[in-house]
Amino acid sequence: MLCTVSMIIPTAIWAFVPMPRLFYAFMTEIIEFLGVFSAGMISLPVTIIMDLIFQYRKKNFSQIEVIDVSYVMSPRFIDLFIKHCESEWSVENIEFKLDVKKYKSLTSSSEREKLVKIIEDKFLIPNVSELEINAPSGLMIEASKKIECGLLEDGLFDSLEKVVDANLSDVIGRFQFSTMYLKFLKDEENHQKDLGL
Repeated sequence: MLCTVSMIIPTAIWAFVPMPRLFYAFMTEIIEFLGVFSAGMISLPVTIIMDLIFQYRKKNFSQIEVIDVSYVMSPRFIDLFIKHCESEWSVENIEFKLDVKKYKSLTSSSEREKLVKIIEDKFLIPNVSELEINAPSGLMIEASKKIECGLLEDGLFDSLEKVVDANLSDVIGRFQFSTMYLKFLKDEENHQKDLGL
């Protein structure tokens, strides 16, 4: 974005300052170069550097146990994991899991009906839901049909949960080696040392 801002001055000169044709061509080349530079020449090295950092962390912390969905959904990590998901703009998967978990814990059919309608509106209507999960539309439509028919059994969202768990596995893989998670573990370890545990 900063490189794009640098294109403003040459573009203004090109558009508003009278110059010989040679200088117009020269300014056009500068503007095109800045556009290409900002679009690809910067994003590619940044992506490569971030990937190298990730691989380095992964290599140095290979002794860390492999974590899964139930691990990050534990009270100890859930808030931290949600923050990580928000930073990756992928909060819909964990929010869906939490709502489905709440749905399964309800015993009252009226409470289930209310919550299932919220889940449907929030996650399951393709191209409409504010936090539409990344799942095949056929599975979402199937779940919506069951909701319309009033089939509110415990396994209503099982097929969607499998897809969401696969999506979460990708996020968890990055979360496990994120600065946020590693700092949390380090702080927790230091806190236990301070307590003498």
